[in-house]
Amino acid sequence: MSNERGLIDMTGRKIERYSLSTDPIVLVLGEAKNFELVKSTEVPFQAECLSINVPSWNFVKLRSAIVDGKEVLGDSSFVDARLHAPDSTPILLKVRPLCRRGFSVRGEYTGYIPIGYKSGARYPLIISVRGPAGKSLANSTL
Repeated sequence: MSNERGLIDMTGRKIERYSLSTDPIVLVLGEAKNFELVKSTEVPFQAECLSINVPSWNFVKLRSAIVDGKEVLGDSSFVDARLHAPDSTPILLKVRPLCRRGFSVRGEYTGYIPIGYKSGARYPLIISVRGPAGKSLANSTL
């Protein structure tokens, strides 16, 4: 539930939510590239889902996503990032640890050029981890 005061739970308490985003890595369309993006935090929050700004399937493959030393993608070692695109249905992470230090994501841009894009164009890739504030975890059932 949401109103002008922010996200409110069923008991009327405000739920603080956080989104921690990497600085963009600039991809050159048509040039496959391995990458690792890292972001640290000073505000603890529960990592619930990833959000990755990919324009199509087969654009970026994820090898790992690690939050505070814990792999959060599960057993899968190669995940299509389109599953975590902002316009996709949010997928909860297999493991949802408290993010106290930050996260890292390793993967590869496949070199695929989606319809409507041009070879050689620059594309800024940004990855975010989202979830509720860490202080609300004491009452959490996750």
